[in-house]
Amino acid sequence: MGKLIGILLLLFALCAALAITKPVFGSQSNILSLTRQIAFLGIYSMGAAVVIITGQVPTHAIGQDAFQEVDTV
Repeated sequence: MGKLIGILLLLFALCAALAITKPVFGSQSNILSLTRQIAFLGIYSMGAAVVIITGQVPTHAIGQDAFQEVDTV
């Protein structure tokens, strides 16, 4: 639980620093864009987790698929 709080604090500090140094970061269009990208990657990650947990993919292909999908976004 302590790691999660630390990561969330770090994320908040990073967002605050970006909002101060780059006013465009806090714009409505940028927040919407970030939300869409995070949602897409979250849904993909949950699907990949289900496939990995059920054993439907060879373990050597897991890392390759992850890098391949990130490059296409």
